Amino acid sequence: MYYVSSVLTAPLDFFARSGGGGSSSSGGGDMAIGVAIGYGIGYAIAWVLKKIVGRDTAMIPSIILCVLLSIALGIAPMFSDSGLLIVLGIEAAVGIWIGWSAVMFSLFEKMKKSFKKADTDIALAAQTDPAWDETIFKQRATDVFMRYQQDWSNRDSSHFAEYMTPYYAQHATLMLRALTELKRFDRMTNVVIKSMEVSSIHDDTDMTLDTFTMFIVASSQDQLIDEVTNSVVFTDASDFMEEWTFQRTDTSWQLAHIDQVTANKLSEKTTLKDFAKANSMFYSLDYGWLLIPRSGELVKDGGFGKSDINNHVIGTYHSILAQMYTYSNNKDIQNNKPPYLVGQINLPKSYGGILIRSKKGLLTSLFINCPRGYQKYEFEWPDFNKRYHVCATDADRLAAFELLNPGYMAFLYDNFEALNIEVIDNIVYFYTQMNTSITEYEKLLGVLTRAFKELQL
Repeated sequence: MYYVSSVLTAPLDFFARSGGGGSSSSGGGDMAIGVAIGYGIGYAIAWVLKKIVGRDTAMIPSIILCVLLSIALGIAPMFSDSGLLIVLGIEAAVGIWIGWSAVMFSLFEKMKKSFKKADTDIALAAQTDPAWDETIFKQRATDVFMRYQQDWSNRDSSHFAEYMTPYYAQHATLMLRALTELKRFDRMTNVVIKSMEVSSIHDDTDMTLDTFTMFIVASSQDQLIDEVTNSVVFTDASDFMEEWTFQRTDTSWQLAHIDQVTANKLSEKTTLKDFAKANSMFYSLDYGWLLIPRSGELVKDGGFGKSDINNHVIGTYHSILAQMYTYSNNKDIQNNKPPYLVGQINLPKSYGGILIRSKKGLLTSLFINCPRGYQKYEFEWPDFNKRYHVCATDADRLAAFELLNPGYMAFLYDNFEALNIEVIDNIVYFYTQMNTSITEYEKLLGVLTRAFKELQL
C-alpha cells in the first residue's frame, strides 16, 4: 500500500546531489519579496483547506479566498502614495497564485498516480514471481542510497561495481573523476531518507531486463569544497527528490541510473543517448552545479545557484577526460537566449589563463576588453586577428598553447564561426551560444578530437 509522508506536502528546494546528475534550476535566482509573501499566503490557504477537506473539495473555496486576497493586495496599496507598496502589493497578488498552484497542481499529485499504479503492477507480478516485493525493494534502495552517499563523499569509486550495473558504474566513476579533477569534494553528511515509494516497475519476460524505480525524498548537509583553498564553494541543506532505477541480476537488484525529479524531461535528447553510446561515452539529462567553474568569462553572469548544466556527455580520449554539455544561466533564460554549447577537456598541465573570443556578430572589437589580470595579444596572421580577440595571463604559456596554430584555428572557424576558447589552469572550455542539436554535438566532438591530436595527447 503506498504512503506519502507529510514531507511531500512541504515546499522543497532542489539542488545538486551526489552522482545523480544534479539539479534543475528552472526556478533559481532571487524571488522578489512581494512574490515570496504572496506565495506563503496562497500556499497556506491551499494547504490547510486541502488537508481538511481534500483537494477536490478545497478547489473552489481556496480559489475564492485567493481571488479576494489577491484583489485586496493588488488594489489597496494604490490608495497610498508609496510606489514601493504598490509594487509589493502587485507582486504579492501574483505570488498568491504561484503558492496556490504549488499545492493544487504539484508534482506530488502526479506522483500519487504513479505510486498507485506501481502498487497494482507489483501485486500482479508477485503472483508468479516472489522477487517482486516492495519491502525488499525499499530495503535495497535504502542500503544502496546510503552507500552511494558515503562513497561519493569519500571520492571512492572502488565499491561502485558491488551495487551498480557495469554501465552505470563506469558512468558514475567518470562523473566522480570529473569532480576530482576540478579538485572538489562533494561532501554529504547527516543524510536522512524522509520518504520513498516505488513509482514504476518493468516486468519483462527476460528477467535481466526487470527494473523498478524508487521515488526518494531525502535531506542532507551538502557541501561542495574546493580542495586547493580548502574553502566551501557552496552549501545546501534543503530537501531533494530523485528517482533511482534498479535492474535485476541473478542474485540482486543493481542501481542502473539516477534521475532528478525536477529535471525538464522535455529537454532530454534521445538522440544524444545514442550518440554517446556510439562514441563510448555516457549521457545525463541534468548535471546541476557540481562542475560549474568558479571563475571565467563563460560563467561571469552565472555560477552556483544561478546556472545549470544539462544534456551532459562524458567520456575519455586516450585516458584524458572529455565532456560536452549545455550551460544556461538565469539571466539568459529570462531574456529567452539559447544555452551555451560547451566542450571541455582536462589537460595534464596548466596554461594559466587564456581567452580566445570570436569577433563574429560584434559590430566592433574595440569594446572587447580583457578581464582583469589578462593582457591582449595579436599574431602575425591577418585572418586570425580579424576573427579572434586573444587575452592571456602569461605570454610564455600562451606561446606554448598548441591549439593556437593557423591550421587548427581555421578548422575551428569553419565548424563554428562563433566558438570561443577559454583556458582556466589545466581545463580548456570551447563554447558558443546557440540552439543545439545532435549535429552540433557531432561537430563539437570533432573539434575536441582534433584538439587532442594538436595537443599530442
